[in-house]
Amino acid sequence: MRYGIIGKNIAYSLSPKIHNYHFLALNINAVYEIIDLTLLKDYSGFNVTIPYKEKIIDYCDELSTEAKEVGAVNCVKVIEGKYFGYNTDTYGFYMLLKKNNLLIDKKKVLIIGAGGAAKAVYYVFNKYTNMQIFVTNRRSEKAYQITKYVILFSDITNILSTFDIVVNCTNVGVQKYESPITIQTIKESSCFIDLNYQKQNAFLDKARTLGAKTINGLEMLIYQAVKSFEIWFNREANIAAIKEILDKEGINDVNS
Repeated sequence: MRYGIIGKNIAYSLSPKIHNYHFLALNINAVYEIIDLTLLKDYSGFNVTIPYKEKIIDYCDELSTEAKEVGAVNCVKVIEGKYFGYNTDTYGFYMLLKKNNLLIDKKKVLIIGAGGAAKAVYYVFNKYTNMQIFVTNRRSEKAYQITKYVILFSDITNILSTFDIVVNCTNVGVQKYESPITIQTIKESSCFIDLNYQKQNAFLDKARTLGAKTINGLEMLIYQAVKSFEIWFNREANIAAIKEILDKEGINDVNS
């Protein structure tokens, strides 16, 4: 059986290491790899990342209720040549919030970005909390597709200190050390989350120097992988095995 991930410029992805080690730990005869877009029909299932989480919807024969509501797909199960689309980013982000005691109310949230990942993050905050949720994006018209509560990108630096939680849902910072926004003043006891999981992270580093609690996207990566596996195989994942391979790779720093 063959599984994998589609995306653009994703050689850095940890997903192949995670899933292949997990398959081995569970004695599953399968392989997970970065996929050539022209060979999708050869796979039993695959994950989807930037920039295809929204585009892949047009190729799916059926969507889960959650994928429809989010408007993005990051997990596809292939059955007899048909694509069934799911969103496991929502579960991954929900578990990140839960494990960090952030499923709380009456807080003000800023989501940076308006792509598939941002849609999943907005969905989780909106469904499981009573927070005030705002979105900012370089192209405001795309942010308005998520919510009417949009903040102009040019205004962010001046009002950043009014937010309790700030979440980077863009891929800025993956290829080089840079932040999606300029961070100067932040709210005391605020929390900054970056869905990216690279150790060198300008966005989180700057927020940390100003006293913020910081969380990277490692837990979200783990739990979206868990949910993807369970969709593909209809069996429970071995979370301990997934965490073990990350420890072996020296990737276990989730927050600070």
